[in-house]
Formats: sequence, structure tokens, C-alpha cells
Amino acid sequence: MLIPRESTALPTPAERIGLLAEVVVFFGVWNELLAWAPGASTDGVRAGDLLAFAAVAAPLTLVLVAGAARLRGQRLGDLGLHRPTRGWLRSVWLGAAAGMLLILAAGPLEALLEVLGLPYTDPFILDGGLSVLGSAVAGVAAGGFMEELVYRGYGFARLERACASSRRPAQGVVLAALVTACVFGAMHTYQGPQAVVVVTFWGLGFATLRQLARGQLVPVMIAHGSINVLAFVARGS
Repeated sequence: MLIPRESTALPTPAERIGLLAEVVVFFGVWNELLAWAPGASTDGVRAGDLLAFAAVAAPLTLVLVAGAARLRGQRLGDLGLHRPTRGWLRSVWLGAAAGMLLILAAGPLEALLEVLGLPYTDPFILDGGLSVLGSAVAGVAAGGFMEELVYRGYGFARLERACASSRRPAQGVVLAALVTACVFGAMHTYQGPQAVVVVTFWGLGFATLRQLARGQLVPVMIAHGSINVLAFVARGS
């Protein structure tokens, strides 16, 4: 039985608890799916592993998010995944520019973390041009599309509503941005503490871009994907 589409009224305490419980269950199921997917490794990862992982994990994530949305009478468009309202070209430029800005902004942060002795662990093995290309494609599918659909799409929307307040209108957005960014960063612990901090910082940037884009995910996915592409190109050069 479907739950009625969410209203604009503030959620009741019971609904808040239900939303938070739903998010916890969702992330538990999603993590199990990711662990089951082929190529799911955090050490000595090659392009073939990334492509195999993205080919299975991205479609499964799409189905899982669509199913979770359907339970509340929603569609993927209600979570931000729809045709850009101001055109594809504008969204591409906005996302690419935001990705570049986030990379540049992370430079001083990475330098500071190096001084503080927080290391970065590179789990990827790139063997040449085709390896870089394959890894970049997988990075767009698994990172740009899959992760943003989960974090800034499903997770953000649920947490924003669960934490909504009439006295503090920005409360839901701020808490949703903080929680999704922190969980996003924690999912990258296999790359070392430096990556956790930087990825959390990027998560906050993606959340900000989501709000600037009025909840649309396409620019955010492009920003995330462009960061992944540039990261693999830099590693392979």
C-alpha cells in the first residue's frame, strides 16, 4: 500500500521518526547491494573493477531509489532527477564550473591536511590511457549519477522533510546538507582521513549547488562527475 504523497505541511513527530527510520534502512540495504556488486573492492582497484561495479551498482541504485520514492507516492522527479528547467546546456556549464571551483577550493584544504599529517591512500591502479578512460566513465556513472541520486537526491529530500521547522525555515536544508555530506565523506574512509575531510567538504558544495539549482540534480551530478574525471586524468598523467 502506497503512502500518500508528502504534503507541504510540517511532518508530525511520528512522520519524522518514520522518515529517519526509512533513511537508516535504505542506507543499510544500499550498502549491502554495493558490497554484493562485482568489482566492489577498496584496494588495488583497476578500471575493469570500476566498470563492472558501476554497470551493476548504478542500475540497482536507480531501482532502489525509485522504489523508495514510490512507497511515498513519489517519482524520481520529486527527488530532483528530471529534465533541467533552464535547459541542458546551462546545467552542463553550471555543473562543470562548480566542479572546477570545488577542485580549486580543495587545494588549500589538502595542503593543510598534509601539514597536519593526515594521509591520502590511493586505491586505484591505472595502467594507461584506456585504463584512465574506463575509470573516468565508471567515475561518472558510480559517482556522478549513483551517489548524487542517493545523497543529494533521496537522502537530502527525506532528511530535509524530517528536520523541517516553521520557526527556522532553513533548519531542514542545513541539517540535510550536513548529514548527507558527513555520511558521504565517511563512505570514503578507504582512501584515508584526508579523503574523508575533502569529500565531506565537496558534499557540502554539492548540497549548496543543489539548492542554487532549485533542487535539480543534473548540475550536481555533472559537478561530481567532472571532479571524478579530472581526478582520474590527473592520476593517470
